[in-house]
Amino acid sequence: MTIAIPVAVGMLALTGGLAAACFVKAFGITFLGTARSTEAEHARESPMSMRAGMGLLAAACLALGIGAPAVTPILGRIVATVPNMQVDATVAPALSVLAPATEASFSPPLLAAWLIVIPVLVIVALSLFAGRLRLRRAPTWGCGRFGSTPRMQYTATAFAEPLRRIFAEIYRPTEDLSVDFHPDSKYFVSSIEYRSGIRDRFKEIVYDPVISRVRVISSRVRRIQAGSVHLYIAYVAGALLAAMLAAMLWNRS
Repeated sequence: MTIAIPVAVGMLALTGGLAAACFVKAFGITFLGTARSTEAEHARESPMSMRAGMGLLAAACLALGIGAPAVTPILGRIVATVPNMQVDATVAPALSVLAPATEASFSPPLLAAWLIVIPVLVIVALSLFAGRLRLRRAPTWGCGRFGSTPRMQYTATAFAEPLRRIFAEIYRPTEDLSVDFHPDSKYFVSSIEYRSGIRDRFKEIVYDPVISRVRVISSRVRRIQAGSVHLYIAYVAGALLAAMLAAMLWNRS
């Protein structure tokens, strides 16, 4: 447990970081930048009736997270009713939750309060010390180019490229770059084509062998189903004779 908990905490932190990067990518690619179509340019927010369901789920997540000191004992009493289940009866400090198999504790309400207080302090400090700064709106800098089009902005693939490079040893991405030059001069590029893909190693190692075996067995079993009614009757008669023979042998024994 002493080794497992730090490893689990590290994996949880990595998972949280990747999840945050994923949501930043999804939000940035979907809602920021230049619209890539007429429908996206004239998109509007969903009605309140559709957002209410997500709001209720988000509120439930906040309530379970901040109210963990009150929810955890209730869940512990429910788990204690399951046979052969032992629940740690150690009482945690007020508004705190004990970490499993340790004496450490943390306070979700206090952590939530700090997450609220710190941004408020930052906003107040900016309003006091940066009040003279004026907001200036300008087009997005396009590497010295003007008149940028939607094709020049970041895509989901470009946004996730740093993560793909970091975990390249795990995912082993395939890349293919094709450059076509102008027939009159090799210094002028006519077109550039880039292809990339990620092989699903887990699928190749775990699922593909099982699926291939099942397909081989299924193809062999399929030969039994020839579509002949006479053959099916023979199967039924053979199964009946085998059952009768097994019953006779059973009675004799």
